[in-house]
Amino acid sequence: MAGFGALEPGDPSQVGRYRIVGRLGAGGMGRVYVGQSRSGRLVAVKVVRPELAEEPEFRRRFAREVAAARRVNGAYTAAVLDADPEGSPPWLVTAFVPGMSLETAVAEHGPWPLENVRALGARLAEALQSIHEVRVIHRDLKPANVLLGQDGPRVIDFGISRAVESSGLTRTGTVLGSAGFMSPEQLRAEQVGPASDVFALGAVLAYTATGNPPFGSGSIHAINFRAVYEPADLAGMPDELRPVVEACLDKKPGERPCLQELLDELTGAPGRAMPVEWLPAPVARALAGPTAPPVGTSLPTEPSPPPGTPVAPTRRESRESSVDTPPERPSAPTVPSSPGPRRRALLGLAVATGVAGAGLGAWRLIASEDDSPAGSTGGPPPVSPGELVWRVATEEWGIDASPAVAGGAMYVGSDHGYLYALDAASAEERWRCPVGGDTLSTPVVSGDVVYVSGDRGYLTAVDATGAAGTEKWLFTEGGQAFTLPTVAGGLVFAGSVDGRLYAVDAGGGSQAWRFATGGEIWSPPAVADEVAYVGSQDGHLYAVDTGSGEERWRFPTGGPVGVSPAVSGGVVFFGGEDPHLYAVDVASGRERWRFTAGDSVWSWPTVTGGVVYVGSRDGHLYAVDATSGNERWRFRTGGGSWSAPAVADGVAYVGSQDGHLFAVDTGSGEERWRYRTGDEVWASPVVADGVVYVASRDGHLYAVRA
Repeated sequence: MAGFGALEPGDPSQVGRYRIVGRLGAGGMGRVYVGQSRSGRLVAVKVVRPELAEEPEFRRRFAREVAAARRVNGAYTAAVLDADPEGSPPWLVTAFVPGMSLETAVAEHGPWPLENVRALGARLAEALQSIHEVRVIHRDLKPANVLLGQDGPRVIDFGISRAVESSGLTRTGTVLGSAGFMSPEQLRAEQVGPASDVFALGAVLAYTATGNPPFGSGSIHAINFRAVYEPADLAGMPDELRPVVEACLDKKPGERPCLQELLDELTGAPGRAMPVEWLPAPVARALAGPTAPPVGTSLPTEPSPPPGTPVAPTRRESRESSVDTPPERPSAPTVPSSPGPRRRALLGLAVATGVAGAGLGAWRLIASEDDSPAGSTGGPPPVSPGELVWRVATEEWGIDASPAVAGGAMYVGSDHGYLYALDAASAEERWRCPVGGDTLSTPVVSGDVVYVSGDRGYLTAVDATGAAGTEKWLFTEGGQAFTLPTVAGGLVFAGSVDGRLYAVDAGGGSQAWRFATGGEIWSPPAVADEVAYVGSQDGHLYAVDTGSGEERWRFPTGGPVGVSPAVSGGVVFFGGEDPHLYAVDVASGRERWRFTAGDSVWSWPTVTGGVVYVGSRDGHLYAVDATSGNERWRFRTGGGSWSAPAVADGVAYVGSQDGHLFAVDTGSGEERWRYRTGDEVWASPVVADGVVYVASRDGHLYAVRA
């Protein structure tokens, strides 16, 4: 068959139900073959490299990516037809796309005229829209991954995926992505979102219009440096196209146009259709000829939650108490070490690992001694303080973001893009709702709506009424990871690692305003009396008017401010990477006092009864007088305390790096009880109806009697 590479020794003759008839190429995941179904249909078959297939984490993520790819159904993308993530090795089959790549077309036939570039850009924008609509980010859009056909382009090769990034490739210095088309945030190994694909699209259009990549040639390091720090070289770019390409190539993700804005710019007006004859004449003639090389395959990008119904809880074990015997761990991979305070802050004092693989779809409930459902009598079992009411486990990674409890329901975010609603008494699942992002923050409940943010720049509102949660709106303007949201005065406030504080209409999801700080924002703001207080990595706490989005004042500290403030009695309390807890007057922005801890204050403060409770990296929980800043007492935990204390009925509850949940008397600072989980506790406890809910990195959610 002309255009196919010949098979070589060691190549398979059959993959699944498909006969292998030729070679197409190779990529980051493996080798690509031309296959034939029994009816004779040609398909592209991607066979995973053996060394990747041996890694359990790669297989888990590959399975999730297949599920994501099946959901992409755009006119300008290649459909996923079949897959076997459990195969030996795993494989993926996509529609076969006979055509010439954009890279080849420009190299052989030269730059495209203006109107043809516009037509191509509009079609690629629509392709990315169909990809982003199902929460997938391409991550490797480039001319070689755009195939040309008479009826339009096809975006292919989702090769730079989370599956590869989770494998050993990322530990050997391998660069994932294509030099000259990767966004600055991708090159800096930061969170990437839809705006990253917009940057790549701008680079593709620049190449098509000028015949040269916008950041030149040479060594990979030199190209990548220019992409991050230097303006694009757009010599030869038509003046009519230059503004839109420059906007796409903005170094700041938040300043790039969204895809709909880009589509409007390229078509000239909203709703205007592009001409059917969209290819330059020489390229159209080449495609119509008999020798056009048949190439093409498509790989998924960002992982997606696997389909299926959760397994009903069937296993019940004897009651556990506060005795220091760790509970049985789930059969799961070892949780990696903590990735640092930034992710914990973004997720709500949680770390970046989270639920993966089968995720929350496989609950294991460990409840009280009898076989009746926990809470079947209308409340928690009659256990003593510090004893277990129930715990639930997933089959895979630990749950680290804190739950939210309201109206008898517990809401939990996950690492695979689902928000879950559980019965707070029995831990049985009520519903699950797919939402934006991947790893999700601690949910925030306001009325009948649950707000949650995702790590790829998604902020979502979910209607919690009825038998199933439904998405009300999705806000993606930030382009990078949002902090968990704060809801006040009809607005939803969230910071972003792009350095901005966003205010979004709580009812419809439209942006009210945005305020730029001088550094990344890792934690949500505190809102009181029409002022939002937010910390920044530039070392300041900002006070922002919630009506206008204008700055009222800023307060400088001795280091980055990565914690959420607390406001009480006309004072805002907050800490940071310097070892201080600050008290600042809300009206003037002037310091009232500062308290010095033994190390960084990365715990969010809790203020009640004239006392500020805050944890420190030095392993202590501090009680500080809110008026004077004098220490009342300190309690020594077994490790660093990142957890925001929960205070109720004279007891402060705090998690610790040593794996314990501590209950501390707020009057004396003495321990009342401790409960030992199976691993570190980074998430903040939540107290409701006499029960303390807390997540541990051992993969369990715990309900412990308060």
